[in-house]
Amino acid sequence: MIDCGLESPEQISACIYLAHRWLGVLTNILGLGTFALIGWLVWLFQRLRTDLSRWEDEATRANEAKHLAEEVARHAEHRVALAEREAIREKRLLEEIKSSATSDQDALRAELTQVQAQLGSIEAKLDQAVFVMVYSPLLSRH
Repeated sequence: MIDCGLESPEQISACIYLAHRWLGVLTNILGLGTFALIGWLVWLFQRLRTDLSRWEDEATRANEAKHLAEEVARHAEHRVALAEREAIREKRLLEEIKSSATSDQDALRAELTQVQAQLGSIEAKLDQAVFVMVYSPLLSRH
C-alpha cells in the first residue's frame, strides 16, 4: 500500500484515489441524507396540508357556530322586545281594570247606601204596620 503524499506521482495518485473514495462515501452519505431529508420534507408538507385542511374545517364550523349564535341572539332580543311590549300592554290593561273596579266599587257603595236607606225606611214602615196590627185591636177594645 502506498501512503498519500506529494513526493512522488504514485503518492499523489494514492492521495487522489483516497480523496476520491472518501468523496464517494461522503456523497453516498449525503445522498442518503438528502433522500431522507426530502422524504421528511414530503411527510412534513403532507402533515401540514392535513393540519391546514383540519384547521379550515374547524374555522368553517366556528364561523357557522358564530352565525348561529348571532341568529339566536337576534331571536332572543326580538322575543325580549315582544315580551316588554306585552308587559307594557298588560300593565296598562291592569291599570284600566283597577280603575274600572274602583269606579264600579264606588258606584256599588253608593247603591248599597241607597238600598240600606230604603231598607231602613221599609223596616220602619213594617214596624209601624206590625205595631198597628198588633196594638190596634188591643186599643180598640178598650
